[in-house]
Amino acid sequence: MPKIKESKQFQEWESLLAALRLEACEMQGIEPYQVALEKALRDAQDARLRKDRLYASVVESARQLAQATGRARESASRIRSFLKCFLSPYNRKLGRYGVKPLPRRKRKRPPKPQALSSAPEISMQ
Repeated sequence: MPKIKESKQFQEWESLLAALRLEACEMQGIEPYQVALEKALRDAQDARLRKDRLYASVVESARQLAQATGRARESASRIRSFLKCFLSPYNRKLGRYGVKPLPRRKRKRPPKPQALSSAPEISMQ
């Protein structure tokens, strides 16, 4: 079956039915086929209308979902920032809330002064 756009296919069927209505009295036995095509065309048009409505609903739902997830992401970020401020960014309790605490930096201790060793005395003569 060749691929034809839905709208073009519907137009072809409608023009076929229009031509049949004009010449129906000349052709004996065509009426059952004509009635079947009319019913099938109505069903197809109704299905296309439902499909279009559902598609519009899907688009609207996707927009609403994107807005809601954006608001949720922003709220979660604000809560994490508040917790870091309230508890301190180094506090291990942040892990309870799914926030990784910052590691403490290790302080470099100054080298221990070495004990005075017995150095040779320098005599000043």
